[in-house]
Amino acid sequence: MSSLTTQSLGSNPPPAPRGVVWIDVKTAAERMNASERWVLSLCSSKWACRSLARLETPPGGGKPRWVVREDADPALARIKFPEQLPADIRSLTESQRKEYARRVEIYHAWEAACSDAIRSGGTIERATAAFIGRVQAESGVAIDDKTLYAWRKRYRSQGNTGLMDGRWKRKDKHDLEDPMLTLAARLWRNPNRPSVQLCYDMAKDEAIEKGWHVWSLGTVDRYIRRHVNPCVAIYRRAGKKAFTDQAETYIERDYSGLLPNDLWNSDHHEFDVMVQLPGERANLNTGEVKRRHARPWLTVWQDCRSRKIVGWAVYASDPNTDCILLALHRAVKSHGVPKECAVDNGKDFDSFALHGRTKRERHTRIDREIVTGAFALLTIKPHNVEKYHGQSKPCERFFGTLEGRFGKTWPTYCGNKPENRPEGLQDRLDKGQAPTLEEFTAAFAEWVESDHNQKPHTGDGVDGETPAAVFDRLLPEKRTAPEAHLDFLLQKSSRPVKVTQNGVVFDGLRYGKYEPALRPLLGQKVTLRMDPADVSRVTVWMLDGRFVCVAPANQRVPANATREVLNAAIAEKRRDTKAKLAYNEARLRMSDDLTDRVLRAASRRAHEQAQNAAPDPVPPSIRPIRTPIDEHLERAQRALQVPAMRLAAGAEGLDLLQLANDELNLCQRTAQAPSLSLLTALNDEPAGDAFGGEQ
Repeated sequence: MSSLTTQSLGSNPPPAPRGVVWIDVKTAAERMNASERWVLSLCSSKWACRSLARLETPPGGGKPRWVVREDADPALARIKFPEQLPADIRSLTESQRKEYARRVEIYHAWEAACSDAIRSGGTIERATAAFIGRVQAESGVAIDDKTLYAWRKRYRSQGNTGLMDGRWKRKDKHDLEDPMLTLAARLWRNPNRPSVQLCYDMAKDEAIEKGWHVWSLGTVDRYIRRHVNPCVAIYRRAGKKAFTDQAETYIERDYSGLLPNDLWNSDHHEFDVMVQLPGERANLNTGEVKRRHARPWLTVWQDCRSRKIVGWAVYASDPNTDCILLALHRAVKSHGVPKECAVDNGKDFDSFALHGRTKRERHTRIDREIVTGAFALLTIKPHNVEKYHGQSKPCERFFGTLEGRFGKTWPTYCGNKPENRPEGLQDRLDKGQAPTLEEFTAAFAEWVESDHNQKPHTGDGVDGETPAAVFDRLLPEKRTAPEAHLDFLLQKSSRPVKVTQNGVVFDGLRYGKYEPALRPLLGQKVTLRMDPADVSRVTVWMLDGRFVCVAPANQRVPANATREVLNAAIAEKRRDTKAKLAYNEARLRMSDDLTDRVLRAASRRAHEQAQNAAPDPVPPSIRPIRTPIDEHLERAQRALQVPAMRLAAGAEGLDLLQLANDELNLCQRTAQAPSLSLLTALNDEPAGDAFGGEQ
């Protein structure tokens, strides 16, 4: 570029024609209807070497700037021929562009026909008449000579732009890239949702400051409504959730191929009705006592094929896993167990109690040996629906029907938004017109069974039948389990918890402080199951699904307990400590040590040698001898027979520690030395019988 610059500055360009002047880059860009960057590239790459562009220092000094000679390009001429005049068709619609191209083709074909007629000695009138007939015969377009002459007049003054219909320009008279209109549209797409008037005022101030053309408020409003994509406007002004609900396409599901209990879906909904809660609320400042009111919550399970509400739960607390299990319990007891279910992505539906695995284990595809979640125990295959898509669950549509046919019938209907709240609601609440939670729940139960499930439905696959009729007619089989089993399978389960010296912890409560079966599991992890209706105890399970025990809740000693209560607690603690120490002394062998392995290998070798050895020789004759402990052999043999007696009698639950205590008491009464036979039998016993379960 430096060589070009030196050449353009040092060379003497040929003299320009009379009247041709040098213009700056900005003027050249306006005449060529191009950007200044494009003109600068032409100056350095094309015009400078031909001495049609050069660098000049401004009169006041400063950095040299490019200037261009007017005859460097025909588009730079101050007065242009019609074919040099640009035509901007960006504001035209697709149909208008097609019409414009047709007019340009017809006009230039007519001009060529007239030129040929003049060269051959004919007249323009005859050539025009022949051209009109030929066009109508070939393309079926009817056109007259007045239209052609009008096109010629506008073409010679405006170029191809004159062939456009003036009404097209009046429809959109402003440029799509006008800076003021573009700025106003960008301001209007703000998430704060400014008004068109505010966007116009801000764009107008900047247009005046920068010297742009100032449009009217009506023009700005029409520009925003016509040229701002409504989908983009919803996404920018209302957010992603509104865009998903109003503009984003969704997949339409065909439920007609399902059968009842093939797929259920569930979700929560907050009623638009105020109910009265138990108890009262006092104002700390005035002391005034008022009733407590709240909007209850609803959890439903719905069959996707029939749209029948198969299970539900109404409560005044926030949604949680216990409410989901309660609604599911009611559903499977009355309608059977579904094969699959579609649930939300919330924490309560994504809980360990339902899936039996943590969220990380599911997302990383880490499988447990035995999954103890409610869905796995009931052989239900869960599916998480897509986030922010209410169309994924048919029960979302049920909630709209619920409020329209049930919620609005109550005098304390409050609406789903503050602007939809009926006037005088607070007065009706103060007068005690709100129903109690029990009354509201009973009314909802009757409405679901008598109105919704018995009302003809127009959903996909229902075809005007009632949900109850479709469910009963198409149900091929009812997968279920005994009621007692369902009560247990739908209990709330915990994540793996560690057994501590004070038992286990579930939802902030401690269990199994003095439970003997938990002593050998100290430091190990187990899972717990609890009936929400009875939190006084939990069942303890190993991670591989083996039952351990039932652990009662720990009793806490008051801080100001009497001496008698404290002594009783200390005594119970000492008994537990003694039992633990006794277990450590006579505990079952948990695993093989090195000695066991050596002895087992030696026994195996001896057995192999015995099989390969020669026949046994004739045994020698037996001669009995007398020993000093002959009088104790009978008691030792009786002690050695304890394991065999226990197995023969089927007494698998016999406490070996109690047998050891009886043996010690017998020795003390007879003033004899304790025998080690029982302890030897304990060490030889298979592991897992004394303290509940195989270890």
